[in-house]
Amino acid sequence: IVGARVDTGKSSFLASEGSFMAPQIDELFPGEDRPFVVLNNESLGVRLKTRFVQSTLNMDYEEMVAARKKGKDLYAEAMKAWGGRNVLEVYDIHDRPLSFLENIVRRRNPAIVVVDMLDNVPFDGSVGNGGQRTDQILEAAYQRARLWAVKYNCVVIAMSQLNADASGVLFPGQHMLANSRTGKPGAADLIVMIGASDDPLLGQSRWISLPKNKLTRPRGVKDPRAEVVFDGPRGRFNNPKELT
Repeated sequence: IVGARVDTGKSSFLASEGSFMAPQIDELFPGEDRPFVVLNNESLGVRLKTRFVQSTLNMDYEEMVAARKKGKDLYAEAMKAWGGRNVLEVYDIHDRPLSFLENIVRRRNPAIVVVDMLDNVPFDGSVGNGGQRTDQILEAAYQRARLWAVKYNCVVIAMSQLNADASGVLFPGQHMLANSRTGKPGAADLIVMIGASDDPLLGQSRWISLPKNKLTRPRGVKDPRAEVVFDGPRGRFNNPKELT
């Protein structure tokens, strides 16, 4: 799960990190041509695709327009950075139920699946113990998404909002995931939090943490925390050490 407050850069984070994930797919699954699938029910999918290209090429819109005027094929350049093929597939799934999403995953055999946003997907499965509360229904949805990862041998990433308690908190706790008690955290192996300050002077800073991490490397830090530089116009989350 990737969690963040409203307007802190979830889509940019997805594009920024996704640009590094994409070229690894063919290394892990050589010859299988497995895609990077994004199931989008927020804005138009074409905008998210543009954001991926923008982030991959580290260009703002003005730079992209200037490059296009010079005849550059920006999508071809992005595909080259992703490993040499059109690995990215974005599907608009507005109002589609969870079973419809699983059919896409089953048919496309992706290496990575991102659901943006899983909370907004109509749940058409069964809830254990006849649960009717929002948190119980969401828990069942997140558990279902986790099963996809096992059934289809892929990474499943769910984007989630954080509740109001996370406003201005640099390192939010897993209990701050929106509309959830222990349901969402219980279904995840890894939770990535994007924190932001309310101080206008820190508007370009974001704080990344892992409040739940079952994938810790040997001798690794279970909850590494870092301040990074958010370049909104280019859709990048940059390590400050790499900018100096």
